[in-house]
Amino acid sequence: MSETMPRLFTALAEWGACMLFLLQYPRKLNGLRFWLAAAGALVVQVLWLEGTGSLPVAFWMPAMAVAVGLMFLFLVVCGRSDLLGAGYCTVRAFLLAEFTASLEWQLYAFFVREPKSTALFRRLSFSL
Repeated sequence: MSETMPRLFTALAEWGACMLFLLQYPRKLNGLRFWLAAAGALVVQVLWLEGTGSLPVAFWMPAMAVAVGLMFLFLVVCGRSDLLGAGYCTVRAFLLAEFTASLEWQLYAFFVREPKSTALFRRLSFSL
């Protein structure tokens, strides 16, 4: 199993963080148009991050910069804030997404990667 976090976790977390802001503030798109745009943004984010997963490590930062740009574009297209407000929400959404994706990966590694019966008791005994 790979030691790096699956990019699908990151894509879902980035999309979900943007959705939290879009569902909280006024939007340009509503109803079915909003949900179609949101589904499209999710597909684009997943395809981008999964597609760049095999690139050399040197391209990781530019690939993540494009992922943040996609988040910004999603917030600009669907949200009703100006560019500065969308940028602010993008930064907050990106930080939330990274923490969320890290938590998802840690929970997966803790509960799924190792056998549940021995791993849980072994980890609990070390923490006590």
